[in-house]
Amino acid sequence: MRPMRVLASVLVAATALVTTSSAAMAAVPTSSSMSATAAPSVGESVQDLPPVYRTIAQRQSSATTVKTGTTVRTCSAPVGDSCTISYSTDLTRTMDLSLGLTRGTVGGTLGISSSTTQGVSVSCNVTIQRSGQYGRAVPRGTTYKYIAIKQRAFAPYRDQDYREIQRSGTLSAFNPTGLACLRAG
Repeated sequence: MRPMRVLASVLVAATALVTTSSAAMAAVPTSSSMSATAAPSVGESVQDLPPVYRTIAQRQSSATTVKTGTTVRTCSAPVGDSCTISYSTDLTRTMDLSLGLTRGTVGGTLGISSSTTQGVSVSCNVTIQRSGQYGRAVPRGTTYKYIAIKQRAFAPYRDQDYREIQRSGTLSAFNPTGLACLRAG
C-alpha cells in the first residue's frame, strides 16, 4: 500500500505544478501584443514580428519668399504722401505631408517649429507715387523643398538597417517669419 501512497503524492504535486505553470504562461504577452520595438521572446523568430516602418524627410532646398498673392493688410494715402501699416497677426505655417510623414518630423528636419501658426508683426511706411496706388502687407518667410522617404527595418531592433521602400515627389513647407510692405496698384 505504501507505493500507491507515494505515487498519489507525486501525482498531486505534478498537478499543482502544471496548474501554476499554466497561470504563469497566461500572463506572458503573445507576439501580437508586443510592440514593434520589443525583442523576440524565446522560441519566436524575427520573421514572426510585425514589420517596422518609419518615414523621414530629406531637405532639398530653401529660399526666402514673399507671398505677393496674399494681402494681409492695406493702407492708402494721397499721391506724394506715405501711409503706415502697423499690424500684428498669426500666419499659417504650411507643411505638405506624405507617406506617413508628420509635422514633427518635417519641423525637426528643417529646423523649424511644427506648430500651425506663427505670430508676426510689421510697422512700415509706403510712399504713394501715383494715383491708384496703395500700400499692402504680405507674408514673408522661407519656403523649403523636401521629400518623404518611407523605410522598413529589414533586421528589426537594429536602427542602422532601415532601407528605403518608397519615395514621395517634391513636397513644400512655408515658415512665416514676418510681413513685408509693398506698393501696389
